[in-house]
Formats: sequence, structure tokens, C-alpha cells
Amino acid sequence: MTVTVLQSNNYEEWTRGNALLREVRCDADHERVREALAAGLYLAVARVEGSEPRRAYDGTQNGPDGSWSRRPGVGVTPLGAGTIPGASGSIGYRDTITGDVLVVDGRVHVVGCRGIEATDIPAPAEDSVRVVGTPLQSS
Repeated sequence: MTVTVLQSNNYEEWTRGNALLREVRCDADHERVREALAAGLYLAVARVEGSEPRRAYDGTQNGPDGSWSRRPGVGVTPLGAGTIPGASGSIGYRDTITGDVLVVDGRVHVVGCRGIEATDIPAPAEDSVRVVGTPLQSS
């Protein structure tokens, strides 16, 4: 079993000023998270071996050596290239933060202000969530 880590998309210019994402990152309200998932405002950034949301959270925290995606721990697999373009070259992925989502066995867990919260939000279909660094499909 694996935990899939979905981060609210602040990697791309078109989502940086999104009001819904700002709300999600401020209070992790489950209904707002549901709306943001339905709107495609999350990106898949990692898969972590096991079934413990806390392990996935811990495995996607940056440390003194830099981004977790550049030096993933045992059982942590960054999705995409592990880096994104930055102002001065490529940079690693950010930490998992309030409002981000951990999908475990078809169930959404939200990183809240007071810890990781299980929800009744159904997990999005795996093929409906873009991996960080992949282009938007034109319609």
C-alpha cells in the first residue's frame, strides 16, 4: 500500500493568486478542500510506502539539506522530475503544509492546523490529478 501526497498547486503562475487555494492553506476546511480537488487545484508530488498518513507527511518535509524531493527518504518516491524551474535554476518541491492532501486507501486525509484529519471526501481518480511538472491538457 502507498500514500499519495497531493499538494495545493502554488507551483504554477495561473494558481498563485487563487482565492480558494489561499482559503485552503489558511484553514484546511474540508468543503473548501473538496472544491479545490474538484477544480484540479492539487498536484501529485509523491508516493510513500505504507498506510500511515503521518509517515507521508514527515517524508515530505524539507530539512537542513534542502528539499525532500532532491534527497527522498527510504520509501518516499517523488513524482515528476523532483525539481521545478526556479528563478536561479531548478529547485526541489516544497514541504507538505496545511491544506495539502494525503490519499490513503481511497480516503482523503487533510493536513490541518492541528494535525492530519481523516475526511469523508472521496479520493480523486488517480488519472484525474496531474503530476507536478506536467503540462495542462488543452481542451
